[in-house]
Amino acid sequence: MEIINYSGKKSYRTTVARNTVFRREPNRSRYATSAVVSSRNYGMKNFLMTLREASFLFLKGLLRIVEFGWIIPALYACIYFPKKAVDDYAYKNGFVTELDVPENSEWILKNLDDSMKNLTEEQYVVSDIFDFLLKDPDELTLPEVKLLKVSYRNVTYNQSRNIGGFKKFLSNYGLKNMSTLISCNGLTDVSLIPSRLKVPSIDGIIYKVTKNDTVSSIASRYRTTANSILDANDLQTSDLTVGQEIFVPGGYLPNSVIEKFQGEHMVNPLKARYVLTSKFGYRVDPISGKKNSYHTGIDMACPTGTKIYAAMSGTVEVAGWHNSYGNYVIIKHKDHYQTLYGHMSKILTTKGAKINQGDVVGLVGTTGYSTGPHLHFTVYKNGNLVDPLSLLK
Repeated sequence: MEIINYSGKKSYRTTVARNTVFRREPNRSRYATSAVVSSRNYGMKNFLMTLREASFLFLKGLLRIVEFGWIIPALYACIYFPKKAVDDYAYKNGFVTELDVPENSEWILKNLDDSMKNLTEEQYVVSDIFDFLLKDPDELTLPEVKLLKVSYRNVTYNQSRNIGGFKKFLSNYGLKNMSTLISCNGLTDVSLIPSRLKVPSIDGIIYKVTKNDTVSSIASRYRTTANSILDANDLQTSDLTVGQEIFVPGGYLPNSVIEKFQGEHMVNPLKARYVLTSKFGYRVDPISGKKNSYHTGIDMACPTGTKIYAAMSGTVEVAGWHNSYGNYVIIKHKDHYQTLYGHMSKILTTKGAKINQGDVVGLVGTTGYSTGPHLHFTVYKNGNLVDPLSLLK
């Protein structure tokens, strides 16, 4: 493109490039500035180039981490392995040192064996046993031993009379074994705990010595040591007498006794041998011969005069006569249970009496609607009949 000047005498001609991208005009204002404007491309090609550049930078950083990342585990290894080696050496050096024992000192070795055995059983606390053995033979004396002698104290029971309250009471005095308080206080039911209890200083049970019992046999039965029994009872000899009561540290009562205390099941109302002559449910009536006669309990045949025991602890609601059951007793228990004992030859309790599980309530007979001596035993819960065989263990 040409520009021709016609303003003066002198004429001139110049050429302007057609492909000029930027154009800058002279700005006569003292505050004006020149600006550069460029076009932008937001297309797919530009996006892919940007993504490639970002990927390149990421890979470059990752390679840099790999190049210098080994320094951290190397520093950790330089600290960990030397420390582990020092600890292992100290441990081994503390247990493999030879012990110089004088000749003809079998009693020293025996004392060491006994002390170590007692330590593992947590029955003694022996101090400085190795220093004791390393002393001069002429200066040897037995180490001081702390004996675990049981002691008792009478405490007011201030918890609720249920398993939760009983366990809380145990923990308050550092005890873990329910058998401990059950045995030491002759408890039979958690709902009948007295207001005062004898609390021993350690867990264990009271054992009554029978014929042919020895300290060793009792210790073996309850998986403890003879020394622990001797020390707990402050016995100087192993001699025992029949009927003597001793404390067995760590001893446990049978599960049946614990279950009975918790009221978790019913005991059989008869301890003597019997024949189950009729089960719960529909049957042929043994007297009238009527079919589909509903039997409300179980019949347990045995000789007249056999003792009948309360299946659970409770209160006697009825003790009297019924045309069908003859002499009978009804006991009300916790958890809405009731038990009925019929056809007794004699009633040995009275209405309103507090009964423990296993107490004698009467004798077997054949009174009322009966064909022979037997116990009729019925169980109710919430007023509904329950099969007694489903509850008896």
